[in-house]
Amino acid sequence: MRFCHIRLKAWLPACAVVILSFGDAEAMIEPVRIPAAATLEERPYSSVGYIRTAARGALGVASGSVVDEGVVLTAAHVVYDTAELRWVTNIRFAPRHHEVYDLGTFFGKSYYFNNFIVESAYADRAAADRDSGMDPGLSSFETFNLDVAVAWRRPFSSDQPMVPGGRFEVVGVDPERPEGWVREPFAKKVLGYPSADEAIPDTDQGYMHAVASDDHLFYWDGRSDDVSTHRDTGGGGFWNALYSTPDFRVYSGNSGGPVFVRDPDFGRWTNAAVVVGGSSATTLVRAIDELVWEMVEEGAALSGRQTVRRATNVRATADSAGDRVRVGWSDPSPDSAEVAVLRQAGLRWEEIARVVPDATEFVDTDVLPGGRYVYAVQPVSPSGNLAPRSDVAWVSTPGANATLGAAVSAPLLTWATDGEVAFVPYAGGARSGRVPSLGASLLSTTVTGPGELTFRWSVSSERNTNLPDRGTTVPGGSQKLYDTFYFFVDGDVRRWISGEVADEIFSVTLPAGTHDLAWEYRKDPYADELEDAGFLHEVTWTETGDQRVYGAFDTGGDRMWAHWWGFFHDAGSGWVFHEELGWLYIVDGEDGFWCYSPREDMGWFHTAAGVFPGLFIPESGWAHYRRGSGRSGEGAEVFVFGAGRWGLLGAGL
Repeated sequence: MRFCHIRLKAWLPACAVVILSFGDAEAMIEPVRIPAAATLEERPYSSVGYIRTAARGALGVASGSVVDEGVVLTAAHVVYDTAELRWVTNIRFAPRHHEVYDLGTFFGKSYYFNNFIVESAYADRAAADRDSGMDPGLSSFETFNLDVAVAWRRPFSSDQPMVPGGRFEVVGVDPERPEGWVREPFAKKVLGYPSADEAIPDTDQGYMHAVASDDHLFYWDGRSDDVSTHRDTGGGGFWNALYSTPDFRVYSGNSGGPVFVRDPDFGRWTNAAVVVGGSSATTLVRAIDELVWEMVEEGAALSGRQTVRRATNVRATADSAGDRVRVGWSDPSPDSAEVAVLRQAGLRWEEIARVVPDATEFVDTDVLPGGRYVYAVQPVSPSGNLAPRSDVAWVSTPGANATLGAAVSAPLLTWATDGEVAFVPYAGGARSGRVPSLGASLLSTTVTGPGELTFRWSVSSERNTNLPDRGTTVPGGSQKLYDTFYFFVDGDVRRWISGEVADEIFSVTLPAGTHDLAWEYRKDPYADELEDAGFLHEVTWTETGDQRVYGAFDTGGDRMWAHWWGFFHDAGSGWVFHEELGWLYIVDGEDGFWCYSPREDMGWFHTAAGVFPGLFIPESGWAHYRRGSGRSGEGAEVFVFGAGRWGLLGAGL
């Protein structure tokens, strides 16, 4: 069930007990469901397991998931004895266990682990929790942020794959944002082995349960300063990436279970977080970030079964012509069968190539000038397992983006796109790409004034709270814009729209000089709504200086263009060469100008901005010129209203 957007930037003090109330939201929560036994061989179920812990003879139950062959990911409090304040001695893990618990059958189908990778700061925090009168290890935000553990099997243990075919789910390190998977509204599925007498019958205890897949939104309970400073000073540099959602509850025994996110680009499930707690109608998870992946990779190396390693040092360089990009990386996984090269340009990630495992470079020739491209690489094991995507590399190709210029009906301006993702053409103009949390997508051009700029734009985004849907100044103080489409002139905001704004027309007069124009769609850290995009439909730039032809500007090589008049060359002394109508002598007037053609029988005619392709011919009266019919003065077709017929301009009409 999808709830309304709730802002939880700071809903608990740092040491508060996690007990929340959301009114009658609890009554609306979907109950957890037992997957059919036949689904347990399917992904993502096949990599989830049931954990029993041994701590000085005391047994507990929890959940975990296989994240590499011989490596299990769970929560730190699962392998921590809170009574004795010490780490447990071992666990047993049974992947795909779907039977009523029986000691004999469980041990016969489980794997033994007595090696763990944890953050030592977790134990320090647990002791501090107890000294503060709280339940050790399960109370403070600081401890929750360290609540993740990796178990690894010794190299001499059984070679039997823990998952059928040796396949496991992709670990959810998001290179664009370490916490992006759980914070954005991709479909999510939570799996585990909960035990809850009030909700789960005794006959179902020990069965795998699932929270139905939905676009569950996890809200960040970090600090309010810049994202780059959200690090836990006592925890080895961990991100303070603790998330909660009011969408559903989990029960005891879910601890350590995975939060799977459906990758919308590749149609596969990604293990993006670990369940670390829950109370009332709220579930808290620890996002899998770069540092959690380092723990996983260390465990894979120690197990002797490491399959693939994450690629590093990814970079992208555009050639000067803007028609190719060279993508490079280092440290390819020695155990990989090949390396997938991924590209995101606009709305989605796509795999554009697979190269041999020892390759460290790929040249992408499917690019355009004035574009913005994002690359990543991903090693693939012989059994098809994927390492997390590498860090991403952004690159802008030089030159003008003619495709986007044509899309917004201003092909003669020089356009470029920038930001985390590019603008892309669509049926009615250009739209922002699929922008990640805290990211942006930008479209820009440059004009030389004085002149008048008019454009039509739209937005379909998350609605602002207690703010209008448009403005010329950005609200200050505690009032924050959510996902918003901005228009900038020389770096200053001139207009913004947010929420649902359809086809607003905005005009601005610009003084003499060069001006940088930009349209930018920006996202805040949280929810998506509607189409989550800004749309620029059409742009008109009209210079208003002393040009011979109103609104004309130089497009390069002495080639002039006016949006109403078309292309021409200004030869000086009143003469111009119009690319459709040929040589013309122009005499300025208050309302347009008179044109004289030296071609035989063509003579004088009058036109103006707002009138053309209408013409006034003294001998014939008003006529309409068929745009595009003329070539250097030949074949220019006109319809003469007085005569009621078509003819050629200059043929005695």
